[in-house]
Formats: sequence, C-alpha cells, structure tokens
Amino acid sequence: DHFVLVLRLIFIVFYSIFGYLPIDGLIYFNIVQLLLIQYLFYLEFKKLKLNILFFLPVIVLNFQPQYFEVSTWASGGLCHITTSLLIFLAVKLSITRKYFSTYLFTVLSTLTFGSGLFAISSVGLSYFLQKKYKPILILVLLLIIYLIIYKINYSPSGRMAEFSTNFYNIFVTLFGLMGGVFSIFDKNGIFLSVGTGIFAFSAFVFLSFKSFFRSSSIPSERIVLLSYFSYMAAAIFLIAFVRSSTGTVIVGR
Repeated sequence: DHFVLVLRLIFIVFYSIFGYLPIDGLIYFNIVQLLLIQYLFYLEFKKLKLNILFFLPVIVLNFQPQYFEVSTWASGGLCHITTSLLIFLAVKLSITRKYFSTYLFTVLSTLTFGSGLFAISSVGLSYFLQKKYKPILILVLLLIIYLIIYKINYSPSGRMAEFSTNFYNIFVTLFGLMGGVFSIFDKNGIFLSVGTGIFAFSAFVFLSFKSFFRSSSIPSERIVLLSYFSYMAAAIFLIAFVRSSTGTVIVGR
C-alpha cells in the first residue's frame, strides 16, 4: 500500500554501518528528526515576532506522550516522522526559487510513506498562495506519474483498509485527531478535542482564503505553516476515512 524506497535506503545505510539493524539507533534517529521538525517550526515562529510563550503549544503538540510513545518506534517513526520532515523541507523550499530541490523533496516524500502523497498538495497550496501557477503544472505531472507507477506496482497485502460510510465516526475522528491533545482525558475530553479540532481547521480555512485574496504579498511564514497544516489535515482525513468504519479513532501516530 505504500512506497517505502526512502525507508529501505535508511535501513541499508544503518545495516552497512553496523552490520545489523540497531533498533535503538533507529529510535534515536527518529528523535533527532522530531527535534529538527521542532526547530523548523521555531524558525518560522521567530518571523512572527511573538512572545516565546505562544510557541509552547507547538512543543506540547509535538512532544505529547499520547503520540510520542508509538511515533518514535523504529519502523513506525521512520514512516511518519521522516515523511513529515521531508514535507516540511519541501514546503519551506517552495517559497524560494529552488524549484529542483522543492520537487526533489516532494518526490522523496511520496516515496517514503503513503501519506507522503500529500506533499504534492501541500507544495501546490504553497505555490497557489504565492500565485505561482506554472510550478503547479509540474506537480500535477508528478502526481500523474506517481499514480501510474502505483497502479502498475500495486499489490494488496496485510490489513486491507475499509472505507467508512459512517459520517459521525468520520467527523469525530477527523476533528478529534486534530485536537487530540485533549483526548488523553475522560470521555468529555473527546468533545473538547473535537471542538478544538473544528476551531483549528476553521482557522486554517479562514486564513487560507484571507491570504489568497489579499492584495499585498503573503508573509512567507504564513505560507509555510498553512501549507504544512494542509498536509496534516489531509493525512488525518485519510485516517478518519479508512480507520473509523467500526468506531471513532482518537489516538494514532
């Protein structure tokens, strides 16, 4: 179900160095990647010129035990954290004129894990907000090539995804995961989590439309953060659509 070329290359590198796959070494590698993502967030935050206290929620969300416990597992961490880091780099490069590097990291994201496909839409949103439409055509071409290769090489294995048709489960899972920091509490915390997720997504939609229709140029940090959030929202929607057929899912990597 996933292209894992980048993950396999990482495994090969570790095996070449140590002669075996050190599970603890892979976990530390994932933690380093997570810290790097946190640093990239901080670089964008500094441009906002806000009090450092406003950055605390980002730290809480990135390092909360609810997700941290499983997200740094050797293979699981490589799937999710490596994909997130590559997409962040692709989005950050998209606000420069380094088109080749942008496309390179976009392609690497798609070849890391299934959710890496959303690198194309995230980078596309970045160019859209910048009103750069020609680079989007290249992204569309990359998407077509990706889907063709995926179709040719696809072979179902493992647990098959079951698409949910229960709107309530999809709704609660989608917005519950977006505000998932509250779901570690009792059942009432789930409703608080859903409310927080609705607020976050509504803010994203509002700021995206406001940014696109503004007459002046959009601050680079807003483009980066909105584009990266679009990746997280798309990945969460996919989880909600394929994992909530039997009930709501409020925890996940």
